Amino acid sequence: MEHTLRSIAAAMGLVRKVAIGCVCWIICISSASAYKRLAGDWTYQASPLESHIVVCEKGVPPGTATIIKEAAAKWNYARFKFVFDADSCEPDSTAFYVYFEPGGRDPAYTTTIKSGTPENQLSMCKMRFNADRNWNFSLNDPQPNQNDLASVALHEFGHCVGLDDLPMSGPVMQGELLLGTKLRELQADDIAGRNAIYGPEF
Repeated sequence: MEHTLRSIAAAMGLVRKVAIGCVCWIICISSASAYKRLAGDWTYQASPLESHIVVCEKGVPPGTATIIKEAAAKWNYARFKFVFDADSCEPDSTAFYVYFEPGGRDPAYTTTIKSGTPENQLSMCKMRFNADRNWNFSLNDPQPNQNDLASVALHEFGHCVGLDDLPMSGPVMQGELLLGTKLRELQADDIAGRNAIYGPEF
């Protein structure tokens, strides 16, 4: 899986597509923690930071949005919080948007859009799940041929936090999660990366 970068209008800055890949900007790997930061984050906002998200359940089982929201909530702490608005399949230009759509080789990717001054200000995050994949839409263990939605969503929200993929196994932000496996809880490295961006826990 890979990241790709493409240019968009200067007013919107830089778009970064994330497919559980492995391009980094800031790296911290030590005996205590390992994380990679993207080139943008939400620290320019007032604290505590709140990022509002809309989920579209079109074409997926009822309850899918709940699994996605529970995954996002695991990143929340006193300094940063994902907040969900009413579910909708008609997103506006200002909202995070999570949706399922067929096509592509990757199970999911996240697009983060930067704008403003300085250039490291994230302004939008859109998360696309590949509807052609065989998803585990439950909290039961995935079957050997399934992608685990709760695990993949947790990883993708890490990109919305401002973290990149790691070339190692163990953390949620590891670069690849095999079919039939799950990783549904933040690890010490993931928490260290989040806290390095937004500050330590109170």
